Amino acid sequence: MVQGLTDVKSKSDAKRRLYCSGYWMIAGNTKRPKSLYYSYLPATLDMIRDQDLVFYSDDEHQMSHVRELCAERNIHLVERFLSIVDLPAFGLAQEMLEACRRMELDRFAKPAEYNGEKGVVHYWRDFRGSGEDVYCSMLSIWLSKVFLTSALARSDGGERPVAWIDASLSRFKRHRDVKAIQKMELPHDRLSHYGNAMRYYGALLPLNASFLSAHAPVWRDVEVEFEEAANRAREMAYAHDEETIFADCLWRRPELFHCISPSKDVVLEAKVKEFLRTVRQRIGQGRSSGS
Repeated sequence: MVQGLTDVKSKSDAKRRLYCSGYWMIAGNTKRPKSLYYSYLPATLDMIRDQDLVFYSDDEHQMSHVRELCAERNIHLVERFLSIVDLPAFGLAQEMLEACRRMELDRFAKPAEYNGEKGVVHYWRDFRGSGEDVYCSMLSIWLSKVFLTSALARSDGGERPVAWIDASLSRFKRHRDVKAIQKMELPHDRLSHYGNAMRYYGALLPLNASFLSAHAPVWRDVEVEFEEAANRAREMAYAHDEETIFADCLWRRPELFHCISPSKDVVLEAKVKEFLRTVRQRIGQGRSSGS
C-alpha cells in the first residue's frame, strides 16, 4: 500500500481508482505557460473530488498550491518531491534529444503549417523554439509518466486501477466526457486511454497520454513494451514524445489497450469546434461592420 494512503484504505472502496499526476515548472517553455497550468489544474482536480491522489513536483510553492486545492475538494493527497534530473526517464530523454537533432529540419525553410505532425511540431516549437534544454526537460516528464504510474500501481498492492492524469487534463472538456471520469467502467485487462488528433508520419496517433488507467499487471506489461519501443525510437531521426512511442506499443500489442474515444471522433469534434468558432467570428465581424 502506498505510504500515506493506508489511513483511507479502510474507508474507501478498494477498487476505486488511485490517481497519479505531477507538475514541474520549466522556464522558457513556449508550449504551455504557467498561467494555463493555474487555469486548468483546479478544473482537473474537480474531476477527482473525494479521491486519492499522488502528486509529483520539485517546488514547494507549487505543491502548496496543489495542497490547498486538494483540501477544498476533499482529495487525499500524497506529496512526492522529485526533481526533473531524478525522473526515471531523464537519461532516456537525453538520448531522444539526439534523435530529434538528427532530423535536421532547419536545412529547409520552416513550414507555415505543421499539419499536426508530432515530430515537426516538437522540432520547431520545442527543440528550436524553446531550446534543447527545455525540450529535454519536457521529454523527461512525458516519458516518465509510464514508469512513475507503473511503480505506483505496484506499490499500491494491485487491488485497484491506477491512472495517470495530466495536471491540464481539463483542457479536453469540450472533446470528452471528463465530468464522468470517476464513473467510467473500464476493462481490467487493458490500458484505457482516449484518442488523439495529432499525427505520426501522417497517420493519426491512436493514443492521447493525458489520461491512462490500468491495473498493476497491465501497467507492468505496458512498461515493458514502452521501454522496448523507446529503445527503438532513440535510434531514429525523429522528435518523439510519449504518445509516438505509445503508438508503436499499441500497433504491436493492440490487445493491451482500450480506447475510450477513438482518434477519428476526437478529430471530428475538433473540426466541428473550429467550424463553429469560424462562424462566430464571421458573425461578429459582420455585426461590427454593420454598426
